[in-house]
Amino acid sequence: MITYIKQKTLQQSKLLHFLGNTLIWGVIIASAALLGSYNNPTFHTIAEFFTIIVGFTAFIIVLNTYAMSRDSYLTFLGIAFGFVSIFEFLHVFTYTGIDVLGLDSYIINILLSVLSKLVLSISILVSFLFLRRKLSIPLSLLTYTLLTVLLIGGGLYFRAPLIQYVNALGALRVFQGAELLITILFAAALVLLIINRRQYRNKVYKYMILAVLSAGASDVLLTLNGAEDDVINIAVHILKFIAFFCIYKTVIQNTLRNPIDSIFYELEGVKNELAEKNYEVSKTNEKLKRDIDDLHMVEKLLRKSKAWSRSIFEGSPVGIALLTTNGAVIESNPALERILGYSSSEIRNIGINNITHIEDAEKDIRLFDDLVDSNIDSYSIQKRYIRKDGEVIWANVKMSYIQNVGEDFQFIIAMIEDITQDKENEEKQLQLVRRLEETNKELDNFAYIVSHDLKAPLRGIGSLANWLVTDYRDKLDKEGADIIDLMINRVERMKNFIDGILQYSRVTRVKENYVDLDLNKLVGEVIEMLAPPQNIQIKVDTVLPVIRGERIYIEQVFQNLLSNSIKFMDKPEGFININCQDTGDFWEFSVSDNGAGIDEKYFNKIFMIFQTLQPRDKFESTGVGLSIVKKIIETNGGKIWVESEVGKGTTFYFTLPKNP
Repeated sequence: MITYIKQKTLQQSKLLHFLGNTLIWGVIIASAALLGSYNNPTFHTIAEFFTIIVGFTAFIIVLNTYAMSRDSYLTFLGIAFGFVSIFEFLHVFTYTGIDVLGLDSYIINILLSVLSKLVLSISILVSFLFLRRKLSIPLSLLTYTLLTVLLIGGGLYFRAPLIQYVNALGALRVFQGAELLITILFAAALVLLIINRRQYRNKVYKYMILAVLSAGASDVLLTLNGAEDDVINIAVHILKFIAFFCIYKTVIQNTLRNPIDSIFYELEGVKNELAEKNYEVSKTNEKLKRDIDDLHMVEKLLRKSKAWSRSIFEGSPVGIALLTTNGAVIESNPALERILGYSSSEIRNIGINNITHIEDAEKDIRLFDDLVDSNIDSYSIQKRYIRKDGEVIWANVKMSYIQNVGEDFQFIIAMIEDITQDKENEEKQLQLVRRLEETNKELDNFAYIVSHDLKAPLRGIGSLANWLVTDYRDKLDKEGADIIDLMINRVERMKNFIDGILQYSRVTRVKENYVDLDLNKLVGEVIEMLAPPQNIQIKVDTVLPVIRGERIYIEQVFQNLLSNSIKFMDKPEGFININCQDTGDFWEFSVSDNGAGIDEKYFNKIFMIFQTLQPRDKFESTGVGLSIVKKIIETNGGKIWVESEVGKGTTFYFTLPKNP
């Protein structure tokens, strides 16, 4: 209940204070308006003297309270208003009817008024720089003094040409242009004031907004009217009065009447800053605690890591030695002792470089020197060692320079793997390859000799049979002529058998060059070479890929499959289709026809050499073609299979890898 009464009393007090201030301002404005309408020169003089008194008072107060307030922004404004008052003072004493200085110039009087407001508007704009910066009072006073002397002295010195120039341009035009510029400067100040509103205390912000708005409004009226109307003139001076009063409330009251508030405001800022610092310190302490915990964890992990490293070092099947940059052995593991046959102490005394085979020593020393000189970070080499028992062993050695471990502790780690057995197996494999190459050459020679020796008598028999047919056909009866024709066919079949055997034996032994093959072009050439009958149509249903392979063998695959489809076509209209699809790592091809088809029980038989499904007297065939196709496909890493239905046709599928 007491709290409620206090709140109501406070609200009523604020309301009474507001009404009182409103009444006072109403009386002041009404009195000023009456005085201005009754006696304008007197009103003008009183209004201007008010601004002069406020300006000088602000100037004196801020200079004497800066040590206490430390408010650079308000202090700068107070200094600026002090010098603005000088221009206002000269403006009053050059006014018509009061011309104390005897200048007798309306233009000079107006220019002094314009200079006063120009300096004020620019000063308000510059004052924003001191919201976050420290003010140098001597420098500010010197700057304003020089500026004031320069403007007033220059104006008086060049008075005659200045008046002449203004008259030439038009006094009203120059006056309104200057007032427009000042209005723009006040508008810019208002924008900056709103942008930086968080930098002000609430009262200061409100008074500054009202001061800038009042000053700007007065200049807007002057820009539009040019002070020719007495009512506008009175309104302009009242707005100017309000602006300077707000400056009074801002500068004087907040630095003189409420210095303790300023101090407490700064103390509050310091308090907030200390609170932030305290928060940061607490955060830092928490982080430090976490870092200490992490450090303990790292120490534990390091201890474990050392134990693991030692167990790996001791239990590694690869020989490990730590060497100095001079090649001396610091430590070696049991595996290296087993590989070299020396004990750990013997290895340290002898040094592993001293048991290197003489033929490998020069290259090893050169690489070791490059490693120590930091020309390389590591190197690998296969070299030979002389074991303690005199046996020569092969080892794969990897040397790495471990740097930045410590100022005086840098070392080289050598990892030595016994590859003697691998070298022996490699040598045996090379011997087998050489023997295989020799065997292949012998087979090539044997196949050529057999082919030549077998074909020679066949050619003789064929020649004799053709001679008999040519010279004695009229002397032979039908049975004799048939026997000779049968003999000629058997000779030709035997020659085809020999050629088929040679082709089959060469598939895996004779390597052609791998080239890029455009299968669209290659298959087209095969079809053109086969020249299928008019009743058989061969169609490629998809775009075929470009593959890498041996041209002669890939050509044989398509030639054999297509020729079989043509040979065993039993339909009046034959269709043969070639397709291809991408299955990932392979290309899958298919050659399908609508021919006689193959019974499923013969699917495996057709790929066996010398096997045919039709009597050779009905279809001339060696039975080698599909076996060659199968061997070519499988040699290239693919596979081949068949799908067929008797009477409906056959499809041969085969795959070829994309990267053979």
